[in-house]
Amino acid sequence: MTQASVVVSKSEFLHGIRTVERATSQLLIPYLYRVRMTTEGQGVRLFATDMLMGMTKWIPAVVTTGQLDLTIPLRELQAGIRKLPSGNILITQAENTDSIAIHSGRYDLRIKGASIQDFPSMPMVRSKATPRQVTIQWNARILQDISAKVAIAAATEDSRPVLTGVRVEIHQERATFVAADGFRMAIYETNLDRPIGEHTSFIVSAKTIKEVARLSAEQSEPPRFIYSPETSGIFWKLGSAEVMARPIQGAFPEYRELIPASCNTRVVVSCSELIGALEFLSETGIHTSSILKLQFDAESKRAYVLGAVQDSDEAPIGIIRAQVEISVIEMIGKSARIAINQYYLGTALDALGSDTKAMTIELTNDASPLVIRPAIESSDHSYLQVIMPMFVQWEEDEQLG
Repeated sequence: MTQASVVVSKSEFLHGIRTVERATSQLLIPYLYRVRMTTEGQGVRLFATDMLMGMTKWIPAVVTTGQLDLTIPLRELQAGIRKLPSGNILITQAENTDSIAIHSGRYDLRIKGASIQDFPSMPMVRSKATPRQVTIQWNARILQDISAKVAIAAATEDSRPVLTGVRVEIHQERATFVAADGFRMAIYETNLDRPIGEHTSFIVSAKTIKEVARLSAEQSEPPRFIYSPETSGIFWKLGSAEVMARPIQGAFPEYRELIPASCNTRVVVSCSELIGALEFLSETGIHTSSILKLQFDAESKRAYVLGAVQDSDEAPIGIIRAQVEISVIEMIGKSARIAINQYYLGTALDALGSDTKAMTIELTNDASPLVIRPAIESSDHSYLQVIMPMFVQWEEDEQLG
């Protein structure tokens, strides 16, 4: 009986499994928690998908013989390989069978697999060049920015699938990335290395963006991005790994209409002071899910952060209130106040990053969205977050100080 075989490094094979594992799904569909294994050139390629995103990882082989091609339960494959001794492992597939045998030193393992016939496929854009195909060399920093600053604002539950994704708009020399979950919105715009003639837009899952950003951090070469409207395929080449996705279908909200055209109050404050205020409130029992009130006094040029939590099991002694005054670097316009979710403000500060020393807060009134931007914009990209207000009962003696 003839057989296909490959000899690969255990550590590289395990790394490949961990890479594609993130594309699998825990849904009760057996094939979505399998990995397809096939020989390709002088190596073996692993492929996994959850139907919206697919990931592949090519692993170099010491020896390849014949054509190995089948699907294996990922959990069993990973557990079995992990227990083998360090060094090279031999993987074989006998002809007309859907099982593999794994040999390493004195250890032998056999895992029952399955045919690739029912394994879901993903659009392989890389092999289908078309006139409208868009190809871009992304800077890895941009991908990591999009993950940290935009994808975090996407919805985590799928009652509205389009809100679980990031809208991507590419036109001429500019690319725009937007995510919104109904309570907040993040927008990141950046310059392209070269102009793209045709306007292109699509929605890709936030999960895909995060995985591409994670993989890009491991690469020395710029990630290569391809989008093909004809095949509805989105593709990233990241060294020996590949990520492919299907666009999420549906109409994304008209996000530009959610950004106030003007503001009555513009305040510049220190990011570190605002972070310190949120930490103080958290330590005094004002948890991240609490309502936070911001007050800005135009006459005294002072800003206050107030928090309160009602009676609960966590605060049995009654209402806890706390206030922090933060320094104002600059204030233009009228006195203003607004109530927002403390968690959303905290994640917005995290998204600005440690390099951002000061932030601009723009307010229209207490019933309009709050806009947050870096006080000093970058020359090659811009970023903002919009946070929807919360409606509360304002008291005349709201300020404690």
